[in-house]
Amino acid sequence: MYRWIVIVFLFAASASAQRYRMLVPCRLQGVEREALCGTLAVRENRTKHESPTINLRVVVLPASGKAEGDPMFVLAGGGPGISAVDEAAGVAQAWANVLAVRDVVLVDQRGTGQSNPLDCSLGNGVTAVKGFFAGEIPADIVLACRDTLAKRSDLAAYTTFESAADLDEVRRWLKAKRINLYGASYTSRVAMVYAQTHPSHVRTITMKAPMPFSVRNPLTQPADAQRALDKLFRDSAAAFPTLADDFHAVWERLGTDPPTIDFRGEPLVLTRDVVAGTLRRALMTADGQRTIPATIEAMKRGDFSFAANTAKIAGAIDQFLNLGMFLSVTCTEDVAWYSKEEARDFARDTFSGSRMAETMKDLCNHWPAAALPRDFAKRHVVPVPALIIRGALDPGTSPAAVRDMARAFEHPLVVEVANMAHTGSSSCVASMIATFVDGGDLKKIDTKCARP
Repeated sequence: MYRWIVIVFLFAASASAQRYRMLVPCRLQGVEREALCGTLAVRENRTKHESPTINLRVVVLPASGKAEGDPMFVLAGGGPGISAVDEAAGVAQAWANVLAVRDVVLVDQRGTGQSNPLDCSLGNGVTAVKGFFAGEIPADIVLACRDTLAKRSDLAAYTTFESAADLDEVRRWLKAKRINLYGASYTSRVAMVYAQTHPSHVRTITMKAPMPFSVRNPLTQPADAQRALDKLFRDSAAAFPTLADDFHAVWERLGTDPPTIDFRGEPLVLTRDVVAGTLRRALMTADGQRTIPATIEAMKRGDFSFAANTAKIAGAIDQFLNLGMFLSVTCTEDVAWYSKEEARDFARDTFSGSRMAETMKDLCNHWPAAALPRDFAKRHVVPVPALIIRGALDPGTSPAAVRDMARAFEHPLVVEVANMAHTGSSSCVASMIATFVDGGDLKKIDTKCARP
């Protein structure tokens, strides 16, 4: 029996290699099986005839069995500014059911990974903590980043719309008539734009924690985070009856006498903005939310040891986030469409405040932005089956945002998954996606596992 399994696997791998002759065998860190890798040259700015080309990194994880003809394109979660190929190990594990019968394609979005990365560093110390958590991104670092990157790249060409056009060039290069698309968080935008511009080439589209253009981070972030924290207080009332009051007491103390800790030889002042960033990140996962009551109780006692881990996370963010790409997308598609006054209005009566949104407004005034029409976010209804998944605990994707994204599709299925936040997944989610991609039929999805 083992011999036949090996023969089937080798046949499948050989068939994939024949199908994608433009790619070469390669090994990826954390992925047991051999993958296929290559680069595709695309124009950096399609609106300029004389635009130079950039190389997109493309990786195919071959199906373990005989592959169906329509591959699965898995876009990186989070971002903008995250490499899809860097997530290959997690994709190989999480998408095992799909990989049984379908090739999975990973494309480093332009500006990330090995697709002409637009990266600048805040380091792994106090500057990174204040930048990623408190919104205190130093203007001199951003301006130096802009000047360095602009010498080799057209920073206004790194948008969701150009990325969607890249995907279609990859599809044609791989000779796939139709594809299945998956986008999570920001990359749900890329998937939506692709479906709207190339509907005949989409077999299925799946989105988790979608972020339509109406979610203009960081403008909408404070209210969404406050909604999630209030829900946590209500849900925890039985076990922690004074949690909300304790939090407000701590918050008052942070506003008048923030403590200072030592981090790698540098003083780090734990201002409200720093702690707010810590709480927002904890709210993004179900496991993180479970730590919040203990964190609040510790702060009440004067114990701020949790901040050391916060600082480590900031360093990790600096490593995987391409800051220049993040700014190119966010400044053009989000920040340009609100004012500082709106930022303060949206953040009123929230623990987060408007610091991040206002800082981004200042920084984006100095970052090259694409000239998008005022109605760029206007949707037309796409006749493509769409599975839209939201975690019931999600602080980043509100029910209103899900409804907004669903309006872009003719027959969407919206599923809210209990005990899931913005990031993370479960066997339930994996099963629903595998069933959908396998049959292409929303009616065959069993959603019972998503209920409490």
